[in-house]
Amino acid sequence: AAQRRGSTTGPRAHQHRVHSDERTDGLRARDGLALDCRPPTTRPLRRAAEADRMEMSFDPASAEYAAQMQAADRAVDGVLERRLATMRDGARRVCAPNVSSAQIAARFAVSELPADGCAPDAYLAALEARGLHDEMLIQSPHMLGHMSGAITPWAAPLGRLVHAMHANVVKTETAKVATAVERETVAMLHREFFREGGDFYAKYAHEPRACLGHATSGGTTANLEALWLARNLALPSAEARGIGSALRDGGWSEGVIVTSRLAHYSVTAKACGVLGIGTDNVLRVRTDARMRIDLADLRATLIRCAARHLKVLAIVAVAGSTECGSFDPLTECAALAREFGTWLHVDAAWGGGLIFGPAVRATLLRGIELADSITVDAHKQLLTPIGLGIVLYRSPTAALATAKSASYIIRPDSHDLGRYTLEGSRPASAYFLHMNLLVLGARMLGQLVDRKLRVSRALAHAIERAPDFELLVAPEADILLFRHVPAGLAAGLTAPSASAAREAAENALDDVQRRVQDALKDAGRTFLSRTALLDPRVERAGGTPTVFLRAVVNVQSSQADALAVLDDVRRTHALLPRAEPADAPYRARSVAEQAGAADSRRAPPLKDAEAASERRCAQGDVSCAHERCPAAEGAQPEALDTRRRRLADALPASASLVRSPPAMEAPLVMVAGIMVAL
Repeated sequence: AAQRRGSTTGPRAHQHRVHSDERTDGLRARDGLALDCRPPTTRPLRRAAEADRMEMSFDPASAEYAAQMQAADRAVDGVLERRLATMRDGARRVCAPNVSSAQIAARFAVSELPADGCAPDAYLAALEARGLHDEMLIQSPHMLGHMSGAITPWAAPLGRLVHAMHANVVKTETAKVATAVERETVAMLHREFFREGGDFYAKYAHEPRACLGHATSGGTTANLEALWLARNLALPSAEARGIGSALRDGGWSEGVIVTSRLAHYSVTAKACGVLGIGTDNVLRVRTDARMRIDLADLRATLIRCAARHLKVLAIVAVAGSTECGSFDPLTECAALAREFGTWLHVDAAWGGGLIFGPAVRATLLRGIELADSITVDAHKQLLTPIGLGIVLYRSPTAALATAKSASYIIRPDSHDLGRYTLEGSRPASAYFLHMNLLVLGARMLGQLVDRKLRVSRALAHAIERAPDFELLVAPEADILLFRHVPAGLAAGLTAPSASAAREAAENALDDVQRRVQDALKDAGRTFLSRTALLDPRVERAGGTPTVFLRAVVNVQSSQADALAVLDDVRRTHALLPRAEPADAPYRARSVAEQAGAADSRRAPPLKDAEAASERRCAQGDVSCAHERCPAAEGAQPEALDTRRRRLADALPASASLVRSPPAMEAPLVMVAGIMVAL
């Protein structure tokens, strides 16, 4: 602030210099700006009066605080404008090309805190130079890989207000208005899902002894809280005496969660571990050809649980699976939950935001009002910044089963939301959803849903029509799983399921999807994610999952943006180095052979690599690169891929692998399949 007023002297005047020709704390200027925030050497020790002045700089009413905030605002505006300019340029990239995480990590290698700080604008300049320009452009229309989509144009300005107010929604003493805003936001969302009447919300929305739900940091916490509540209602003594004692009190052998095999890991791996249920006690039900929970298998699982004295703490249905966007039949799941007397939680972290689309409400989300609890992530489909999930409860008093109080806050008779939340201190994030709901309105939110679904259908139609792409299943909403099938590998898919030739083709295609997706990430033009799951159309050896590319259609992507991804996949695959056939062993070649000398002969493997390979083979390690490894028989394809690459990775820079001419690729794949069959 003193510098902007033209003063460069005095006890509070820091010299903020950006070095371009020397090292500071091990950072080079080209890896990021290294700041010299040291004060002048003539600066006297801070006196008591100066210490008082430092305290005043944190008073928002002070002129110095206002000046510092305005300076920081100007610096942030500059950074943001340059970032938006990157998104507006003709390239429309999702990130800077060919910048690895390791390279970025090397720029942020400082571990020693400097003795003296720097000005906020100098910090922001250094941060921008060190790496912000290489950050992922999440809101790019070509970002079709993850569930972090667009935010509204007013989210960032509103964020300034929310952060400046600095409310803590654990208690009304630190968030009197923010508490009311969160309760109103939850009431509006609760009404969209559970369709209660106006009198219901007039009675319970702000009732201290009721909780219709609340904001969380995300879907993981929301799922955890819903299952925490389900556990406590099923086993009332679990919290005081432990889940083992509570089960024995009821005559149960174990407590279990029943869910689809496509359930999110926040349920299967996190919540069940944290709550003492145990990840081994997650009973995964099969899915049908549309990747929805198999109702017949669900019923059979519940019957077996009753016969074995297993207490079903909850059924978890999925509304918009993370893997492929499938929706479980909620009405039927609710009927089974009532029949067997258990809690129904719907993980709608992804699909819940589609509730505003009338067609989705009537089909994919039909019956969601019958759930006991629902998870919705506002930062996925409802256009808020990251870090806002919502957990909703059908019963306004169910949350009393997890309510807590303390003598200094969240007293039993207070309006404090902290009584019902797992998290203590919480930011007033509900403002973001509150503003979106009231600014956009139900009609506009419904139109955005319809637009996303139109783009998804157009992309699915293009994939189905393209001879070099294959769609796993018709998308129910806005997530698509597909794979690129180059012409040289398509013939192998005609082989019978579970045959050696078919497995060779599937392995080769798995490798294509991995390599293409990795190359897309590096190039930065477009982005798709990838996943691996059981393909219901084919039986693979050892239950091997199949690798698919995964497109998530976010609201900022147009039909043209989505279709451009297919062209980028083709272009990316065409530029990849030719790979060996999936079941052909890697062989070391000399540089002369690589150059194509007609009379060159096969060079023996390098002795060191061969010796190391022999040792691993002798130890039964399938990751060896030995061509005839008995330990590799029956190994998983991932292990075989590692084994085949091991020798290649051990080669020095002077050695490389022979690449077959393009015309030979398809015949070699066929030969490899025949050899495996023999």
